[in-house]
Amino acid sequence: MSESSVLSGFLLVVAILASGCNPGAELVARQIFSAPNSRPKQGFECSQAVQDVAKRAYADVFEVPVSSAILQVAIVERGEYEFSWHPKIDGGRVWADGPIRLDFTRDNRPPRGLILMLHGFGLCKEQMLPWAFEFASSGYRVATVDLRGHGASTGRWVGFGALEKKDLEKVLDAIESRSRWDNLPVGVLGVSYGASVGLDFAAQDPRVRAVVALEPFASARDAIPELARAAFPGVASRISDGLFQEALSVGARRALFNWSDADTVRSVSEIHYPILFIHGAADGWLSPEHSRRLLRLAAAGSRLFVVPGENHVSLPLEVGKLAPEIRTWFRAHLAGRADGLAATAPSRSSSAPM
Repeated sequence: MSESSVLSGFLLVVAILASGCNPGAELVARQIFSAPNSRPKQGFECSQAVQDVAKRAYADVFEVPVSSAILQVAIVERGEYEFSWHPKIDGGRVWADGPIRLDFTRDNRPPRGLILMLHGFGLCKEQMLPWAFEFASSGYRVATVDLRGHGASTGRWVGFGALEKKDLEKVLDAIESRSRWDNLPVGVLGVSYGASVGLDFAAQDPRVRAVVALEPFASARDAIPELARAAFPGVASRISDGLFQEALSVGARRALFNWSDADTVRSVSEIHYPILFIHGAADGWLSPEHSRRLLRLAAAGSRLFVVPGENHVSLPLEVGKLAPEIRTWFRAHLAGRADGLAATAPSRSSSAPM
């Protein structure tokens, strides 16, 4: 979860700009859209300690062929999970301060539902392990996915939702075909890139009943320059608005998708059940205005929590702080009951949790 892994698509461009060269739209596009896992893997998720925990915890790991890629999916079954680690943050870099421990016992009872967990840009499914353990301990079956071009999945290009929403339909088909439980209600929990991808997916797949979006972007075309300039203000600002927009058009052509298929604003307007948005008030990479914009278009009963003091890197680490609200949300919506936080919200609202 390092700054370099989150923003890996911009590193070569930054280096060239720093040398005084003027990259063209093709170069900028290649660095934005080419698979993040084609570059050296960095970050906490890729550490041997985390990978060892993952191997123990996953009840099943399998591959799902999709268009021009093969995705890796892992399952954390319902059970009792005690996960201990002490995350530390230095700028955009995250590491574990001390040992990582996991003790667990799987539970053979039918799960409350299936929660699909989607990681951020440049990361991998192991980013979601603390969340997976939290919700598997709450009675859910959890599926984590390496999105195309990430982690152990293949794929030459990323699609900012346009390609991934179609991928996830096949992923969900595969998960259901391998399950001994029929017709589990499906929820989605995504972070940043994964949150927006999850919203695009939910808009087209009626099996999804609930979405929780942590720090999503409302528009990838707006978010990419915003994120680059916030992280590298002295260098990325030298890429003009015009060059960014030209590169985004070139990249979509290379990756074979249309930006109209990666329209998170439209996706949210087409989801006819409430959505829970959570954003850090101190997010300087993707402004909370992205979530506010989406909230204004979301179905009645949708909510936004803007969390004081949290930024784009720190917010997804606050599992203990955020899980109670999210757990209540999923319990209400996946069960289809009129109880809980979601059912008591008569309209769209924005607030800050304690």
